[in-house]
Amino acid sequence: MRKIGRIIGRSDDMLKVKVVIVFPSQIEDIIAATKGTVKEAWQIYVDKERTTIGTMCIAVEAERSSDRPTEQIVSDIKREVRARLGMSVEVECLQEGTLPRYEAKATPVLHRAERT
Repeated sequence: MRKIGRIIGRSDDMLKVKVVIVFPSQIEDIIAATKGTVKEAWQIYVDKERTTIGTMCIAVEAERSSDRPTEQIVSDIKREVRARLGMSVEVECLQEGTLPRYEAKATPVLHRAERT
């Protein structure tokens, strides 16, 4: 019997952004490991553009009780995504209570039309 590695996620949860395969659970792990973020509140936006396959933006919330500046949270998430997934992403850091909360197995991924 062949041995397989760690299962990352379901194939229907998979995103393909600029030929990089991304599972939302990978993004969730990065956010959970980042100090000063609200662990249960995050959102992935995939933008479709005319000339490229798409770009990805991650929206997170900063904890009210955290003394870390939002610029540091953004740079930490960008650096960790680059290190783990090998791609650059945009990161938006919002105030706590801004993003929707999801129950059960809802995947917080939204597709946006072309941005100007």
